[in-house]
Amino acid sequence: MGNLLNLLACLALRVGDLDAAEADLQEARALVAEHELSTTATAGMWHTFGELEIARGNHDEAEQHFVRSLRIEPDLPQQVVHGLVGLAEVACARGDDERGLRLVGSATAIQDDISAPDHAWQQQVDSVTALATGRLGHARAQAARSAGRRMTIAHAVHYALDGVREAESPLSLRQLEISRSVAKGQTDRQIARELGVSTRTINTYLEEIRTVLGLRSRAELAAWITRYDHP
Repeated sequence: MGNLLNLLACLALRVGDLDAAEADLQEARALVAEHELSTTATAGMWHTFGELEIARGNHDEAEQHFVRSLRIEPDLPQQVVHGLVGLAEVACARGDDERGLRLVGSATAIQDDISAPDHAWQQQVDSVTALATGRLGHARAQAARSAGRRMTIAHAVHYALDGVREAESPLSLRQLEISRSVAKGQTDRQIARELGVSTRTINTYLEEIRTVLGLRSRAELAAWITRYDHP
C-alpha cells in the first residue's frame, strides 16, 4: 500500500498536482507511524516529500526530507542515487553549483553500475546539469562532475551529509553523528573506525564542534547533544 501511495504521489507531482501528491504522501506517512511500511518504502516516501518541497520552492524542507531518506538506507545504491540527486537539486537551487554537480557526478557513476536510469530520474539529472553548467561554464562543470564520479558510495554519502545541517542545529549531520558517538562514550579511534576515516579527521571534527558550540570538553559536548536530542 505504501509503495502504491508513493507512486501515486510521484505521478501527481509529474502533472503538477501538488495537493494530490501531498495527500497521498500524508496517507503513506500515517502507515509509517503505524509501522506498516518497509524501510525501503519509507525512504522512498521521504524522498518524494523532498521532491514535493522542491516543487514548492521550500529548499530547506526539501533538504531535510532528502537527508531522512538517505540516512534510512545509506548502503543501498539505488536509494543513495536518488538521495544524491535530490540534494544536488537543493544545492543548485541555492547557487552552489559545484556541489550540485559533484553530487550528480557521483549519482550517475553509481547508477551506471546498477542499471539504465528511468526517464524521470534522467530528466532531474539533465536539469541540474544544464542549470549548473550554464552558470559555471563547461570546464568547471566537467571538473566538478568528474570529481563526483571518482567518489565511492561511502565517500559520496559522507560528502552529501557533511554539507547539511539539521533544522535549528548549528552542526552538520556528520558533526551531530560524531557528537552522539562521544555521548555514548566512544573514543576517537572507535568513532574513526566506525565511520571509515582517520583519527586525525575525527580530532579535526571535534575541534570544529567545540569551537562552534563554545565547549571545552567531551563531557560538555555529551551534555549538549543530550539536551539537543531530548529538549
